[in-house]
Amino acid sequence: MIAMGMVFPVRRMVDEEDVGDPVIVPIAMPFIAGPSTISLTLLLAEKHDRWTVAMAVLIAGTISALILKLSPAIYAFFGHRGSRAMERLMGMLLDMMSVQMVLDEIQAYLSATAQCNRSVKSLLNTAASADFIARDSE
Repeated sequence: MIAMGMVFPVRRMVDEEDVGDPVIVPIAMPFIAGPSTISLTLLLAEKHDRWTVAMAVLIAGTISALILKLSPAIYAFFGHRGSRAMERLMGMLLDMMSVQMVLDEIQAYLSATAQCNRSVKSLLNTAASADFIARDSE
């Protein structure tokens, strides 16, 4: 929903007169390291060693800090219209990623269901042939 709000903004999150007064609150941290980031880190920790995960988190954190530090210069480079266009572009990117994730999960579910159905049919065929052999031997 946040990504859709970035693509199709209904109202401005920050009014023009509030641009000079940045508001930083502790609740802003989950936007950088939210539940998805924590989940991804835990999943990576299961597949990779600690140093690889630590370096990945350190690199991502450094890049995030650098972007936040350079954000006034980035805004000055793109200007007001360019920043709004970049916001919408990033929203479209988030939308595409979320749709792709949903499609991947649907495909995985359907694949698992098909494999389960094949296994059940195989078990039923094995049971039926075992029953037929048992009756034939009597």
